[in-house]
Amino acid sequence: MKYAKFLILTSLIFCTKSALASLEITEIMFDPKGSNADHQWIEVYNPDGNAVSVDAGTWRFNDGSGHYMNDKIDFSIPASSYVIITGNKSVFLADHPGYSGTVIDTSMSLDKDGDIVALTNNGATIISATYTSSMGASENGDSLQKINGTWKGSSPTPGTSNVDTGTAVQNIASTTVEEEQDEEEKILTYATKIISPTRVTTNIAFPISVKTTTSQKEILNVGRFVWNFGDGNSETRETSEAFEYMYAYPGEYVVTLSFYRSIFSETAEAKDRIVVTVLPAGVRISATGDSASPYVELQNNSGADVDISKWILKGATRSFVIPEGSIVLPSKKVRLASRATGFDSSDIQSVILQSPTGEIFSEFPVVRLSQPSTYSVSKLSQASAYTTESTSLDSRRSSTSKNVVNLNDLGASAIGARATDISVAKSFWPWFGLVGSIGIGVTAIVLLGRRKNIQNNIEDEIRAEDMTIIE
Repeated sequence: MKYAKFLILTSLIFCTKSALASLEITEIMFDPKGSNADHQWIEVYNPDGNAVSVDAGTWRFNDGSGHYMNDKIDFSIPASSYVIITGNKSVFLADHPGYSGTVIDTSMSLDKDGDIVALTNNGATIISATYTSSMGASENGDSLQKINGTWKGSSPTPGTSNVDTGTAVQNIASTTVEEEQDEEEKILTYATKIISPTRVTTNIAFPISVKTTTSQKEILNVGRFVWNFGDGNSETRETSEAFEYMYAYPGEYVVTLSFYRSIFSETAEAKDRIVVTVLPAGVRISATGDSASPYVELQNNSGADVDISKWILKGATRSFVIPEGSIVLPSKKVRLASRATGFDSSDIQSVILQSPTGEIFSEFPVVRLSQPSTYSVSKLSQASAYTTESTSLDSRRSSTSKNVVNLNDLGASAIGARATDISVAKSFWPWFGLVGSIGIGVTAIVLLGRRKNIQNNIEDEIRAEDMTIIE
């Protein structure tokens, strides 16, 4: 029984692999007339007698980067049938209104000079095809088609068998030695192409370079390369050497390049442009483990893959550089084990996630501010109530003790009254200073007179019935 199960499982795996391996890429539209954006597509054919099921969650179209099937809906490729995979389904159907087969929408950016296209499943390549512009179908309306095992340029036939229109053969047959010499003597033309990822992350540097060629296939590495990055920044370089750039904010930016053969050129010999989609970092520290398992959990809150290569995790005592090629899928979580990071229980008490350049993306635990305003208002209310109560109490005390006289303080009261009068007089001293000694004399006379009045008032106003003796 055990062996029977093994044979059944082996047969299923073998049959699945065989079905996948039977798929073929049979047609590539990599350089249509006019704009390439949204008009590129490939044709996939299933020559097998069984349908091939496609899991949209694990299959990717790869043109140098792995891309989801945008609808993310599982589908199948029937036996002896074709499927079109394109960068823009609506544009493809508008270009080919007679097509009625299956069209799968994805992200696609094929190099007009040559590239490798492939379908992968869980990272494993199922089928692939390599092409170059020298094979044909370069901006002349043709697609590159696999006819009798050979790639040729021919009129597009999406969803049907490829047909050799003979265009390439006719061109070769009609070209003479003299015409080839005349072609070489023509004025050189130039083409330049920006080489860069089209999806990047804020505050993460990404590589960008350029490939510039002549009509004679000469590669030019020197000239005047004028870059504009679409975010207000531009720069001029003298070589095609690769460099890094970084965007601070999310958005879609148009990157343009103008190539001048020399510093004296007034008109650009070639231009190119691409659109770079800049995504927010999206990845945050969502949790950490415990002393038994001090892992760090990262969560991607964005709607796209985020490459976290070379990002840095900083624990309380250690730091960990995330390896090249690390990707977090959209709306997914990953846990970095302590055996990889080297973190222990003390490190996960305070963890920071930052970019290679030091930009902090996330901190854990999240520091929440207290509410000082509420606390202060409460305390202020209490203080106000206390002050009001104290004032009321003082008023009651004042009212109660209004007719209470301390015999021991009679002299002090008289002196206090005189001191008060002197203080009042002194407050006006700057004004009397202007009249000199006359003002001083007048002030002295007034003070002496007021002192006598105070003493007389004390004697006249204090009566026995108004007194309360304090021990």
